[in-house]
Amino acid sequence: MVPQTQTRTVPITELRQEQRTREVPFTVMVPKQQSRRVAVTEMREEQRTREVPYTVMVPQTQTRLVTVTEQRQEQRTREVPYTVMVAKQIEQPYTQTVMKPVVEQRVVTYTEMVPEQVVQQRQIPVTTYVARDTPYSTEQVPQSR
Repeated sequence: MVPQTQTRTVPITELRQEQRTREVPFTVMVPKQQSRRVAVTEMREEQRTREVPYTVMVPQTQTRLVTVTEQRQEQRTREVPYTVMVAKQIEQPYTQTVMKPVVEQRVVTYTEMVPEQVVQQRQIPVTTYVARDTPYSTEQVPQSR
């Protein structure tokens, strides 16, 4: 099967902004001063005194016997046997694998993607927005005070 490049058309709905004006009734709120009685709780500060018992800590010198361990440095010498490595040259046979490049030509089958243009005609539905005047009532709403 040969690959093909295809295009398709999709429906798009676009909205256009239109500037319009219309009269809209609204209510105006008028401020009115009133007073009323409310309960208020006030906090007042009062100075008072009272006697409270407490304990005073007094320093007191005491002695007791404790065990103390101290570390003291002491110089000592001793003989320790050790091994020294001495270099020695020896000859030893070994096997070595060497890779040599061998050039040869082969026929290789592969798949390549090739673009192919196909033109198709399709019917696309279009949505159009039409401006329409809508009657709006401007009747005054009675205000109460």
